[in-house]
Amino acid sequence: MSDDFEREGSFGGPSARSLQAALHALAMGHTDGAVLHLRRLLGSDPTHAEGHALLSRVLLAQNRLFAAEHEAKAALSIEPELINGHLAMAYVLLGNRKLSHSRQAFERVLASEPESVHAVLGLASLARLQGKREDEQRELLRALQLDGESEETLVALGNWHLVGGQLDEATRYAERAKDLVADDAEVLVLLGHLALRRGNVEEARDHALWAVQQGAMNESALRLMASIQARQSLLLGLWWRFSVWIQARGDKGQISILISGWLLFTITRLVSEDLGTPTLAGAAEYVWLAICVYSWVGPGLFARAIQKELERVRLKGDF
Repeated sequence: MSDDFEREGSFGGPSARSLQAALHALAMGHTDGAVLHLRRLLGSDPTHAEGHALLSRVLLAQNRLFAAEHEAKAALSIEPELINGHLAMAYVLLGNRKLSHSRQAFERVLASEPESVHAVLGLASLARLQGKREDEQRELLRALQLDGESEETLVALGNWHLVGGQLDEATRYAERAKDLVADDAEVLVLLGHLALRRGNVEEARDHALWAVQQGAMNESALRLMASIQARQSLLLGLWWRFSVWIQARGDKGQISILISGWLLFTITRLVSEDLGTPTLAGAAEYVWLAICVYSWVGPGLFARAIQKELERVRLKGDF
């Protein structure tokens, strides 16, 4: 996120120093600190369009969509042609799932600045939300071609291969990102997920704890910690393995699996009724019902595990 704003910070002056302080806090995963620096900047200079645009991106990272949209609009009202303002608004539209408008906004940014890595990464995120894995990979490779040392792109490519179960390729991108920024939280989380997928639970935990130290409220790090807990739990462990397996099939694959499961259950019930074996029909019905209930309860239990990790981090003063 930060490299789009670095040119602004190179001119010196109080506003630029505040902007750089916000970027530094953001790089460390301290979004609250970034918001604080940007609020101070805008308190002294309310017409700082770049400050509003960056604040929009930070607020979006905190899932504060309404506030992020307000700041993006403020940036564009001050400077209508501001590239970072349009980029911030494109991400707000993406966050609000206004996908067609988001695509238009990202393409508008690229028309003015063809080498905007974050606009291309935005299109990759858009493709991921639409379940278009091939399009997502194409955009990620395009972003990597624009900037071969973008750790954000390398991590995104690593995650793309991780979802597809291509662990060696995912590791290759993760190691490249680690060579650039060894203590980046998202890099550590990716390495942790790779370790967990290979069954190296303690190694995954080490990466998760290291990532949390970079930013105690980092959602992806806490999700990794919850995944580790789920992996070791008998009940949640089954859901975790099922989730990993079905996620690798993509949105279309997931829908196909669910439809196939329902058809299999229906056919089994009809055949058992024709054969006069009600016990088999009853067993099939209970199995299908158990799968549906487990799929409904599992994510809630997983979310509760994440919440427990959040509370544990809040209580630890050394973070």
